[in-house]
Amino acid sequence: MIRFRPVQLGVGGAAECRLCGGREAPSRRDAVAVAEEFSVLADEWNAAPGPNVLLCGCEPFSHPDLPEIVGAAVAAGTERIGLLTDAIALGEADNASGAIASGVRYVEAILLAPNAAEHDRLSGIPGSFDAAVAGMEALVHAASVAEEKVALVGRVVVCPHTLKSLPEITLVFAKASASAVRYVVRKELCASRLEWVFAALDTAVVSRMWGWVDGVSLELLGDRALHAEAAVVVEGGASS
Repeated sequence: MIRFRPVQLGVGGAAECRLCGGREAPSRRDAVAVAEEFSVLADEWNAAPGPNVLLCGCEPFSHPDLPEIVGAAVAAGTERIGLLTDAIALGEADNASGAIASGVRYVEAILLAPNAAEHDRLSGIPGSFDAAVAGMEALVHAASVAEEKVALVGRVVVCPHTLKSLPEITLVFAKASASAVRYVVRKELCASRLEWVFAALDTAVVSRMWGWVDGVSLELLGDRALHAEAAVVVEGGASS
């Protein structure tokens, strides 16, 4: 099991469902403060392997000092660096290859729907679906060229607006060569509607991907409780 510690780069998450409301105004943390957190983490880490960090809280590529932040994580002795991203910027210029060259080895990419019309409506960002798919493809290609093992994991925040599309979203991640999908279930979601989560898990298995469920008790998962045990754990969760 690989554990990641979430390191917040700011607030105003990537690819949030705008219909769910409650969005925070975007803000970015100072790069020096983030670097200091890496140093503390390296001193306190007591799990193997690691230390490992997941840069999250806001869209990493929107932070003007992202290259310096990744460099600070490497300098602090971080073994694995992950990004929680809407994947849009991964398809721009040489961002995918640059991220890999700087030390990124784990990426969670967010989708809200299985097609451009619905995803762009929920994100409020025109063109974001096509850009996200292109970004995931760029990451997989860049990893192949660099001959590096980089994990691409799909991420869906399960809310009333994404629930019924989960199996189809899972297929989009499969086509993009993701190795797994993380389903993050919002607390207010009714337990009686989890059949869509179960259908998505079945789709992931058929597509030869692992499916992870966050936010659902083992009792509610029933015979699918195995999917609560992720190969990659983000300690304390990560905002999207």
